Amino acid sequence: MLSRYEQMKRFNRARVMFKHDGMLPAQAEVENFRQIVGSFFEENSPILFGLEFSDISLSGLVSNELVRTSLQLAEKAIRDSDCKSALTEAAKAFRRTLSEYRYGRLAEGTGDRLFEPVADLSSSLRPAFWPFPGGSERHLEKALDAGALQTPTTPRPASVLASIL
Repeated sequence: MLSRYEQMKRFNRARVMFKHDGMLPAQAEVENFRQIVGSFFEENSPILFGLEFSDISLSGLVSNELVRTSLQLAEKAIRDSDCKSALTEAAKAFRRTLSEYRYGRLAEGTGDRLFEPVADLSSSLRPAFWPFPGGSERHLEKALDAGALQTPTTPRPASVLASIL
């Protein structure tokens, strides 16, 4: 039998009363339940999973070995308070994931890749980046040279816009 069984039954009754009857538990009771649930997982994870609760991570479910390894190295770096290494490894995992789905195996069961390069990038950017009357190529080239095309939310100095219009 798992530890804290009776306390978890009490928590579940309060959960059901809140969910189905709309009865809010007292604030002190909520804090008590938070401690009970935390203790339940800490005490029972080794019994159920053979792992300490603090060692359980979704990164273990990642199927690509290179991505999984990078994520686990990032998690270790976080535990070691090495923010730079954590961000570097997380970026590697993200880049590998994008690369795999752009150019590697197909998305499971769909026959399609999850990400495809945009066929006509200019037409997809036009609504977000096109502040110019007429939309001519000359205006686009001038805007690029002047540094006016940044992001849709970046304010454009009036002097830059005036120089290209």
